[in-house]
Amino acid sequence: MKLIRIGVVITLFASLFFPLSDSLASEEIQPMTLDEHASSYLFGVQLAFVQDEHERLVKAKKEKESAQAETTTPPANENNDDSSKKKQEGILPIEQEVIQLVNKERTQRGLQPLQGDSKLSKVARTKSADMRDKEYFSHDSPTYGSPFDMMTQFGVSYSKAAENIAAGQQSAQSVMKSWMNSDGHRKNILDPNLTTIGVGYVEGGSWGTMWTQMFITR
Repeated sequence: MKLIRIGVVITLFASLFFPLSDSLASEEIQPMTLDEHASSYLFGVQLAFVQDEHERLVKAKKEKESAQAETTTPPANENNDDSSKKKQEGILPIEQEVIQLVNKERTQRGLQPLQGDSKLSKVARTKSADMRDKEYFSHDSPTYGSPFDMMTQFGVSYSKAAENIAAGQQSAQSVMKSWMNSDGHRKNILDPNLTTIGVGYVEGGSWGTMWTQMFITR
């Protein structure tokens, strides 16, 4: 039986900090202990990080002023359709399959589906590649720092963000089953306050496959 690994979720909330225990056990998955390269406090708990509210508000104000300065856009429906298509471009088919499975889980529970975002998927794919190439399995990257630092470095703005990671699963269905069998990961997937998702999938490395889900609310 090939071992698989899933990483405990980290969630960022504005102006909130609390730890929450998380279980990775399931009938299908053999739990893995930390490797020596991972930071132990990132596993077994859910972490919340404080974001500078003033900085966020100032940034939001600048973005609003910039948007108001732009020229007139096409009619609302046409513009929304074009924007949605643009956001979907650059998402790999297997990543799109994960997004569809996420939204299936959400809509079955009466939740709004998440919007797939190619920019966020690029960040998630870069994180998966970094874990593969640097041979680590952790939310905290030696290259980019925390998921939230990484999103900021890639120009992704958010008021709330979260990340799920996994390794070794051979299909979108199997990785989603792993995440949904974990309380902490499932909580992110079904969080009603998140609106946008990026999925990053790469092959190769010690585990064969690496998966990253990044969630945000702008």
